[in-house]
Parts: sequence; C-alpha cells; structure tokens
Amino acid sequence: MDTIKLIRNRWFLLAFSVFFFGIIWCSFQWIYRDDISLYAMDRDDKPPDTAKVMVLYKIMIRTKPDPRKSRSFYCLAKVLARVGKEKEAIRVLRKLVRVAPKDRKLRLRLAVELHNQKRYKEAERLFQLLRKVQKTNEEKSFLVLMVARNAAKSGLVDKATQRYETYLKEKPGDREARLEYADYLQGCGRYQDAEARYEKLIELLKEEPEGKGDFARKLLLNAAR
Repeated sequence: MDTIKLIRNRWFLLAFSVFFFGIIWCSFQWIYRDDISLYAMDRDDKPPDTAKVMVLYKIMIRTKPDPRKSRSFYCLAKVLARVGKEKEAIRVLRKLVRVAPKDRKLRLRLAVELHNQKRYKEAERLFQLLRKVQKTNEEKSFLVLMVARNAAKSGLVDKATQRYETYLKEKPGDREARLEYADYLQGCGRYQDAEARYEKLIELLKEEPEGKGDFARKLLLNAAR
C-alpha cells in the first residue's frame, strides 16, 4: 500500500512539476515575446515583415530603454534599417545613445546610419568624436575610411583626398579602398591622378595570383571609363 502511495505521489509531483514549469515558460514567452520576435527577425536572412516591425517600433519607441533592454532596442534599429525605415532606426539609436553615451558601438552605428541617410554634417561630428576615443588600430583605420567617404559625399574634395591618402598609408593592401579612391578621383575629373592609381592597382594584381577574377574585371572596367 505504501509503495502504491509513493508511486502515486511521484506521478503527482512529476505532473505538478511539468504544469508549474509550463506556466513559467509560457509566462516567459509572453513577457519577452517582443524581444524574442526581434531576435528572430535579426537572425533571419529573409527580409522582415515591415508591418510587424512597425508595430514593435510603435510599442517600444514610447518606452525608455534600460540596460536590460538595450540589446532589444539595438536589434530594432538594425531591423528597421533592413526594411528601409532609416529615420525610425536613427530615432531608436539616438534614444540608446542618450541612455549609454559611452557605448562606442552604438555611436558608430548611429554615425553610419546618418551617413547612409546623407546627413553628412551630423555623421561627421560623430565620426570625429569617435576618432578621439577609438581604442584599437582597426577602429582607427575604419573611422579614417568612413570620414574619407563622408567628406567625398559632402563634396569636400581636399578633405576626402587627404583622408583617403591617410587611410591607404595605414592599409596599403586594401584593394577595394584603392579602387574606390581611384574611382572617386576619376569622378572629380582628376583623370591623371586616377589613371596613376588604376595602373598601380593593375601592377599589384599581376603580382598576386589571387588578384584575378571579379575584382580584376571590375578594376579594368572602371579604369577603361
């Protein structure tokens, strides 16, 4: 008899445990449903559903992000940019930067979004601030390249040229940046300078077996324009 009671108690405890943890799991899913949905959209290679993204945006933009929700807001900004809602993405990033002003990753993301939105003066200020607090050589090089692009898009030819030259001294092996700079010079009407850089790139490709292929074709096409 005692054995039967014990078995029944065990089955009861097992059923109760499953029920109890099921309630906790469902509660967790309900409370964090927006965060879970955002993380899934961010990881998915397929384009997110714009309507769903905007519903989440309208809910979250009314709230103040705290440190525990920062990741969700950052995911929201990335997803908004993917569906073409760049202005909304910038608004979300600005909220995050106000909460975490020392977070360089957030500031860099905001600067890049501003640059992509052709808000070059605002982007320039942020890029320059970031250059003062950069920690690694990789960060420094990337920021130099971004301020070069930003100046180029702003029509500041002298600044753009100086910055591209600075970047390529630090990263002489960046063939894509070399081609980008040569294209920029050609677009500015500085044909001799552009030609010299195209020729230098062609020489470098001859020395590198892996230089053949798509990049080489792109180089030759651009140089022939």
